[in-house]
Amino acid sequence: MLLFSLQDAKLQATETWELARSAGDRCENVSEQTTSALQSPIDFPAFEAAVVPGDRVAVALDPNLPAIDQIVSGVVTAIRKTEAGEIDLVLWDEASDATLEQVRQAAPGCNVTRHRCDFRADLSYLAADADADPIYLNRFLVEADLVLPVVAIRPSQDTANNDVTGIFPALTDSATRRRAIENLVRSAPSRKMPTGNPIDKDVPWLLGVQLMCGVVINRSGEVQSVVAGPVEAIAEQCIPLSPPDQADLVIVTLDGPPQQQTWDNTIRALRAATGCANPDATIVVWSHLDQSPGGALLAIDEETFDGAFVEATDDNDGLPVWDPFAAHATVLWPILQNYRVMLHSQLDSDDIERLGIGVVDSLAGLSNLSRGFDSCGVVRAAGFTANR
Repeated sequence: MLLFSLQDAKLQATETWELARSAGDRCENVSEQTTSALQSPIDFPAFEAAVVPGDRVAVALDPNLPAIDQIVSGVVTAIRKTEAGEIDLVLWDEASDATLEQVRQAAPGCNVTRHRCDFRADLSYLAADADADPIYLNRFLVEADLVLPVVAIRPSQDTANNDVTGIFPALTDSATRRRAIENLVRSAPSRKMPTGNPIDKDVPWLLGVQLMCGVVINRSGEVQSVVAGPVEAIAEQCIPLSPPDQADLVIVTLDGPPQQQTWDNTIRALRAATGCANPDATIVVWSHLDQSPGGALLAIDEETFDGAFVEATDDNDGLPVWDPFAAHATVLWPILQNYRVMLHSQLDSDDIERLGIGVVDSLAGLSNLSRGFDSCGVVRAAGFTANR
């Protein structure tokens, strides 16, 4: 588990600040608190009141949760205290094999699956958006009688338009996800539904999501507390983190368990950093990332790459084949055009530098780097900061 220490880093910038994420203590009994949260939600009756005997329950699960096995154990215990029938747990596709196995061990007798956004048999039609583009979701969610999202609470500047349940776009089809990422990169407004509402907000509503479970993360990337309530109540917990100032050097750290050490969370951390950085600032991601870059990400430093989504083939019943590295490249490219990006990881330097990203190999190197800056900002547990 990565735990960044400002004291050990010995940063030497003229002024250093840390973004004020909660410094609360780690929750000592995560499973028990999760069960209790569902039995006594905020502004909502006890979970059992939402369950009709025999209901099939689908849990839409954020794989990045620390202590995910304990959280899942608590959720399953709460469900089994009701008269629900089958339980399906659906993880976002970025879940590692180790995380998937953790969840299976914590949920005996439940169906545990990792979402496949370009596999037609795993999807069911939900609705069409205002442009008549179809939206497909993981079929276990569409076929469920009750859908329960369980996610990390991520600070958001725009809870009015973002889906705090984590369902959109993570558990949609590859074409829908691609459109969502292109909108994100362009900073374009969310696509609309025929109702006129943002697609991010209508998808959970169309699924009938009444209740969700949110996990509060402290600055060390650990579980601080667990709460449950209707979507609106959890959205109120997503309080934006406001930096005291913009900085010339921003250090974002992936504090937390091995599941945090992924390209998905590296990209989230970089996006969080841009909200704290001066123009042309240097951004350092401090991680234990060990996944070699691949796919379209390898082309990101070539002169011909322009940031556009690499054209995908339609091999799966008309759905674009999903390359997560193509999504990473599309989001990363504009950041590289505007900032100097550096990375501490467990990868070979050559694998990083070929992407146009610099390497910081040690805390001593980070300390020396910071000496050349007047201002330095630090964002701990940054993988839990950006919404997508």
